[in-house]
Amino acid sequence: MPKICDHCGVQLDDVAKFCKNCGAQQLQPEPEAKWQPHQPDPYANEFVHPSSNKASEQDNRQWDNEQLSASPLGWSPDASTPVLNTWKTSWGFSFLGVLVAAILSSMSVDVIMILFVLSIIYAAIVYPSFFTGKPKLTSNKVISAANLLFGGYIFGAIWNGNLTRRNKGISHIVFIVLSVLLVALMAFSLIASTSTSPSPSSGSQSYVTDQMREAATPPRPPADITPVQPVPAPKPDPQIPSGAIKWTEATTHIGEVVSIYGPVKNVTHAYQSDGSPTFIDIGASYPDPRRVTVVIWGEHRANFPSAPESLYDGKTVCVTGEVYLYQDMASMNQSHNIAIQSPSQIQVIE
Repeated sequence: MPKICDHCGVQLDDVAKFCKNCGAQQLQPEPEAKWQPHQPDPYANEFVHPSSNKASEQDNRQWDNEQLSASPLGWSPDASTPVLNTWKTSWGFSFLGVLVAAILSSMSVDVIMILFVLSIIYAAIVYPSFFTGKPKLTSNKVISAANLLFGGYIFGAIWNGNLTRRNKGISHIVFIVLSVLLVALMAFSLIASTSTSPSPSSGSQSYVTDQMREAATPPRPPADITPVQPVPAPKPDPQIPSGAIKWTEATTHIGEVVSIYGPVKNVTHAYQSDGSPTFIDIGASYPDPRRVTVVIWGEHRANFPSAPESLYDGKTVCVTGEVYLYQDMASMNQSHNIAIQSPSQIQVIE
């Protein structure tokens, strides 16, 4: 198509820049763009400006923190919690904690109460510190063992699981409440048992422990060896004092002052025990619960002309005093006791 001047309409050459007729400048047509297939730039991702990279990292971190703060766990790896950042349950040391707890639980009541008190302190102070920047313990092995030692099978496993989930929970509060109630109940039981048992200085109602009897009782022969017992000759009926009752009837006269007669089966002086008591078993030997035990405390032994072991062993006696029932709280062994202070309270009738 020929080129025409825009001002005067004269036909011009295709390459003319000015009109020969009017001198007007002619606009040059833009070359047509040729279509080419898209070629990816191989250097497009090689360089990222430091400022844009830093901004992207900050955006990502901000998004992560928002997601973690909205999480029910309420914890992020960036928090200043050394234990949580490196926590991993040690199963071997957890088993060791369970084993030590089982050994301590099989000991005396005092040891168990001390263990409970330490467990309360651990649950109130040590365990919550693991979720802070200043933990009381930092070793995963020690913490795994301590959780099972002080928390037991149930709460110890819960605490290890809470550390794995990074969630403190309220299990330590529940443990503290239950432990305080249990310690209070144990203390009340000990006080009640102590107050109901007579003490060594309470006069005729004297406290006699099975441990004192065991310490002074000579060892028995083995069960498979039967000692040869001589056949005793028949003895005449003893002269029983008027009003005296047989030793088997003592159980019906608890709290009464009566005269009881019967054969002496054993006499033991527990000189190494507290109060240095002498035990005279009538009718049956210790630990038979049917026996009647006459108790002479060490402070009253001097009132007798000679050792009670030589005066009454193997004899039939009649003893006068108040009958009381003694029951040992540890072994649940019981006996009917009479405490005497002078020879006038016990009479040899055969």
